[in-house]
Amino acid sequence: MKENGQLLAKTKRLCAQWGITPDTNNKGQHFLVSTKIRNLFLRYVPNRPIIEIGPGCGVFTEPLAKRNKGLATIEIDPRFAPLLTPLAKKYRFQLFFTNTLKVNFGQIIRQMSFAPLSVWLVGSPPYQLMEPLLLKLSRQPREYQFLAGATFLLSQRTAQAMSRSQPPRTKLSILAISLLTSRIIKQEIGPENFWPAPRTKSAIIQLKRRQRLASFHFLWLYLLQHLRAKTENALREAFIALASQKKQTLTKNQARQIIQKLALPENIGKTTVGLLDNAQLSQLDEILFLFVKITSNETTQR
Repeated sequence: MKENGQLLAKTKRLCAQWGITPDTNNKGQHFLVSTKIRNLFLRYVPNRPIIEIGPGCGVFTEPLAKRNKGLATIEIDPRFAPLLTPLAKKYRFQLFFTNTLKVNFGQIIRQMSFAPLSVWLVGSPPYQLMEPLLLKLSRQPREYQFLAGATFLLSQRTAQAMSRSQPPRTKLSILAISLLTSRIIKQEIGPENFWPAPRTKSAIIQLKRRQRLASFHFLWLYLLQHLRAKTENALREAFIALASQKKQTLTKNQARQIIQKLALPENIGKTTVGLLDNAQLSQLDEILFLFVKITSNETTQR
């Protein structure tokens, strides 16, 4: 408790020194002030090049920089520049003040000049960042290939959604399980470990890039890369692309026959992918899962 008090006092002092009032509404700034939770988090960050998302007051930044395996940090809030810039100069890591969604991870890694050319993401990103971040990775295969995994401190609800293998489904949960395997390291972290205290509990989750995309995951990623298309049209093209990946040929007529076999409810098939609600996503998820399980030789897992 004494160490936690010291970390809390340090965080408050730094914010006061630079006139920073945590933005809890727009940026979800709740700073970790528990040494115990910080050390547990760092235990599940491997010794490899790191990109830290939202370093804020730098609770993870300095211990990560000391590892000397390569570090880059991305902070959207320029108010932290006076706090983070001296650390960047001291430990010679890259510091970017920009939106994470506008960054090319592959380019950052190449600039870091460390091998292997794969990176581990760390941080405590807000809920509203996770879905667009995973969409970014799904739409940029080269960036996705640079990703080895991630260790995130998230709201408990977000961590559970990203690791859930059963409905109810959301775009976030489908993206997460299609791109990544997950493991919740600590299920329940109370609000008292943060300043200002959030209204919800938090969790630590470790994610790893899937080394091989099964058919089920491939189909979902294709759909989520084509959010403006009608679901039945996107699925037709997804089956054609899947066949091509397997070095097979599937005509449009054959793909249409597959769509007919799926017997999609009209309120799903005729709806734009991006407008499917969670109930429709869950229903489509079950339809695709069962279809692939029956027709594929693969061991189908969510």
